[in-house]
Amino acid sequence: MVFQKFHFEEWKLGFQVELDRLKDQDQQTMHTEFLQTLTISHSIIKGIDGIAETYYTYDFKAHQFSNFINTAIQIEIVKDFKLDAGLNYGLQHTADKHYFLGASYRL
Repeated sequence: MVFQKFHFEEWKLGFQVELDRLKDQDQQTMHTEFLQTLTISHSIIKGIDGIAETYYTYDFKAHQFSNFINTAIQIEIVKDFKLDAGLNYGLQHTADKHYFLGASYRL
């Protein structure tokens, strides 16, 4: 996995490239997926960031792209610990839509 983050004053821009080996949902076999993201975030108020992201996956076995647009709010609870909530919105009829809650801690 490659992740890079750039800072432009109060704006943050990040991207990620990832290759995953995943279990098939309908069989006991595995498949490979490629994932790429582009993320932009900005502070709304102190301790709360708004995030917008676009990403796609490519399933090498099914030869299928899934494209998503995501939005989220991230709240810093204490230094290096954040909670976030948002929506992954799939653009194709085969790309699912998901709500999510998450937590992250930086060591």
